[in-house]
Amino acid sequence: MRAALLLTLALGWGAAAQFAPLPGQRPGLSYTRETPPNRARLAVPRIQGRALDHIGMAVPEVVLGLYSDPAPHQLLARAMTGPNGHFDFGKKIPPGNYRLIAMYPGTCTANIPLQVNPRAKHKKLQLRMEYPGLGVCSYALLR
Repeated sequence: MRAALLLTLALGWGAAAQFAPLPGQRPGLSYTRETPPNRARLAVPRIQGRALDHIGMAVPEVVLGLYSDPAPHQLLARAMTGPNGHFDFGKKIPPGNYRLIAMYPGTCTANIPLQVNPRAKHKKLQLRMEYPGLGVCSYALLR
């Protein structure tokens, strides 16, 4: 059991090193190439939802950045999840395509393509903040 725990810790640290900032990059909120984005653009009427970890527990203080899409990507708005993992960019985000970047220490950075469309089904985003080395990176679902 002790050997398995040490192996798990060693593999986890090795995986975490993969997600360190690139040379010349400062850690912090930036449009990232660290992880591939969700493949499909998610359509929502409003950018709101909840951040959860791999077991479904709320993740407070996830730093969120909303970027223009396509390139050049410019930071348009920032937010942070509350104590219960909830976030809401409000009603002032106009229709269009965006990238939502979600960062939390120790987890993979989520890079999520979004489309704000007032006619989209009323669903909220569920950000799944995953730890490196579990075979999947952070992603989003519609709920």
